[in-house]
Amino acid sequence: MADNRIMLLYNALSDGGAFAAGYGSWVTGLPLANLQNNQLFKRARSTNLTLTSTRFRIAFSTPIAQRVFLLGPHNGSGGMQYRIRGYSNSGYSSLIFDTGWIGRSVSSLTLPWETFNWWLGGAGTENDDPEVRPWIIHVFDDQVTAQYWQVEIDDTGNAAGYFEAGRLFMADWWEPSINYQYGNNGLTFETNTIRETSASGVEYSGRRGPAVRVFSFNLDHLPEAELYSSGYRMMRLAGDDREVFVIPDPADAFIQRRAFLGRLRSIGALSQNTYQRGGTSFELKELI
Repeated sequence: MADNRIMLLYNALSDGGAFAAGYGSWVTGLPLANLQNNQLFKRARSTNLTLTSTRFRIAFSTPIAQRVFLLGPHNGSGGMQYRIRGYSNSGYSSLIFDTGWIGRSVSSLTLPWETFNWWLGGAGTENDDPEVRPWIIHVFDDQVTAQYWQVEIDDTGNAAGYFEAGRLFMADWWEPSINYQYGNNGLTFETNTIRETSASGVEYSGRRGPAVRVFSFNLDHLPEAELYSSGYRMMRLAGDDREVFVIPDPADAFIQRRAFLGRLRSIGALSQNTYQRGGTSFELKELI
């Protein structure tokens, strides 16, 4: 089951998958292949919003294990639903798992009491970042493994007339056995603002795009065997130039605000703190 331990996703296995031709309908100039490009502005866009258009299949040379499915940033409406299925055969007839249809709507019990629709519940956009698009962040209850994957989107009420997303991120993951330290972490923002001061001392500013999120945290008292296997592998493969998706708390109602795709801007040393125990630290900067 998903709990509140941080999850770090890295090494995009989906970049090596093959999309099935003819399943779904996607704009020629904005094809599904754009989901395998790490430049988020290169999006895949459906030709329309019919259920036979807003879907895709992706196959791998061998089965892959997953704990989280990530698709975004997307333009889905508050009424959007998605469904993920895994199969063991290329004919997509031997079903392994099925999430069923899952919506972005939330129970009012998960919302802060002061939100406008606390009494009614509804679309979870109040928990989204108003300056950036959300992701489909599906944390599986347990690890799932499949070679053939099918993804369906139901967003027929989308005012844009299409569904689009910038990145499919099906990846390896590290879920540390002990959560990051409380009191020694932080989520902050880095702005990209131009400021000028006139001769009279009046300051003028102009915002260039949204502020990017930066999250820093420390891990401590982890078993050495974990640090030098899972931790070491992530550091090696991700480096400071490749994508890492961080989910500080998979069970948090504000997951869309706290989780993001970024890069490891700072990688701490693998330290030995006590006998057969150690730690490290990270700082991630958001990619937009």
